[in-house]
Amino acid sequence: MSPVEYRHEYVSGVVTVVGFPASISAHVANRGATRGIARVLVRVGSEVVLDSDDSVDIPNGVVEPGNVWPFDGGLPKGIDAKTVSYWVQIRTTSPELIPSLAFQETVWSDGKAQGVRESAYFAPGDFAVFPLHPVPIHPPIGPSIEA
Repeated sequence: MSPVEYRHEYVSGVVTVVGFPASISAHVANRGATRGIARVLVRVGSEVVLDSDDSVDIPNGVVEPGNVWPFDGGLPKGIDAKTVSYWVQIRTTSPELIPSLAFQETVWSDGKAQGVRESAYFAPGDFAVFPLHPVPIHPPIGPSIEA
């Protein structure tokens, strides 16, 4: 299978999570007429801590026309960290793929989990959007032909 050529990147703001266990829920809707592909990368600083390409549930983020691709993943807690700040990149093959993203974290009281709350939500217009330019592939340069 050839590598996916992502053309667009949607970047969330930074979200600080205090209630672990915590998770994200990303959805990508396809409003176009052709199949698209999406990928979710969750980062702490420059390190990728969660990658949808590593998921076995819904691999490759394939989004059929008129459908929604869901990606849910648990957020890793840093060692001895009480809070962790995450940011998310959602890459897509088409501008017809529309992302949204929610962070959920556990609510604690008196040392007991009381439930889960949505701590941050990014609607489609809340992302910074960047075009991704494909890297041109140049043929190898061989020996010169001498006349």
